[in-house]
Amino acid sequence: MSQWKTYVEASAGTGAFDAVEFKDLGDSYAGFYFNQQNLAFLFLFRKHFEEGKEVVDNTVHLPPDVYQRLKEENPELLDKMANSRPLAYVEGSREQCLFTDGLGDQYVFNLDGDKLPVPVAMDKALHEELKNRAEAFRKEWIWLADGPEAAYFRPLTDEAEWNEFPANLKAHKRETMRLTGGMEDDTIPRYFHGLETETLSTEKADDYNLLNLLVETRHTAQEIFEKWH
Repeated sequence: MSQWKTYVEASAGTGAFDAVEFKDLGDSYAGFYFNQQNLAFLFLFRKHFEEGKEVVDNTVHLPPDVYQRLKEENPELLDKMANSRPLAYVEGSREQCLFTDGLGDQYVFNLDGDKLPVPVAMDKALHEELKNRAEAFRKEWIWLADGPEAAYFRPLTDEAEWNEFPANLKAHKRETMRLTGGMEDDTIPRYFHGLETETLSTEKADDYNLLNLLVETRHTAQEIFEKWH
């Protein structure tokens, strides 16, 4: 339950990146986020979806000819459709997603990047763990344009023709990431490390929550940056 997961995505063209590391707390995720604007926060992200409890018969919507063909050719699929349990949304989950300002020990923002009426104190043990993980990650992965490592890493960034941001991925870490997209599938080429989102399914609550976490944390980061920086 406490195993950490890492996800780093970077544009192959510019070097703009999102980095998330988190662990599963059961009903929520706790972790940290960094991006190329040197925006950082810790988060407690409530899971939005759970396995459904009510059985739904989706075969009632099938045209008779399709139903008959499935009955003859794929009865297993027909049975699955007749006894499916669609995912259920967890009411109030959005309101329980909380984000800090930097690596501080108080939750300051909600999921929309708006400031909370009153900051919420983070559990001290959790804060220490998340902050230590975040600082170790930043030391391993990131160099800052105005930091002491810039003189070494800036020429490597220029050589790769990446734009220089306030925060940048270290060149040797980028080389360990997998490159996907481009001419072969007509998508924007990007580098990835860690969690392989391509294997996740929106039909499973665990997978859907992971995908939702990555999308929502990026959205929150954009909102925080636009509103407060």
